[in-house]
Amino acid sequence: QDGGGMRIAIVCPGPSVTDTWDRSMAGQFDRVFAVSRAINLVDHADIWAVGDFHLFAAMMHVDRQPPSGQVIFSNAEGRTNAKYMGFRLINCEPWFPCPTDARRFTTPAFLNFVLTMWPEAQVDMFGCDMDGSNYYDDKDMYVAPTDVDERWEIERRQLWVVVNTTSAIVRLHRNKHMASQGTICR
Repeated sequence: QDGGGMRIAIVCPGPSVTDTWDRSMAGQFDRVFAVSRAINLVDHADIWAVGDFHLFAAMMHVDRQPPSGQVIFSNAEGRTNAKYMGFRLINCEPWFPCPTDARRFTTPAFLNFVLTMWPEAQVDMFGCDMDGSNYYDDKDMYVAPTDVDERWEIERRQLWVVVNTTSAIVRLHRNKHMASQGTICR
């Protein structure tokens, strides 16, 4: 499926997501995907991209548990644990856009997967802020404060590699305080 005319929403857990995404918007999209803790902001995610096993484990016990059969896009550790919970699994390992980078992140890998599966789709990303150290729910990232700027620089570069290798249009929806709101396209 090339995704021609398809609209896809990727809901990420950045602070701006509460200003730019509302559950009622899901009906405007053919597919809605959630990244990490943003699963709590989506009534039904077609795919949940969660690479950090500690986050996956916390979600299973503390927050809303996804329904059995939920499709999970995760790394080996997450998949090993998720398969026993009745989830359908997608291996994120082949989708890392910069496999030689020592640090790899879920969002660029997931965007790479989405744009490969649905290359003609229009993708709207909500809460993909890549700035600061908190998520929308004010919970800290699992990153040392001194490491935050470096992490976002790497992740921005990886997202750019993904978008620059396709003809896709990817729109970022951020609040008025985010300097880089707009469209990423080739």
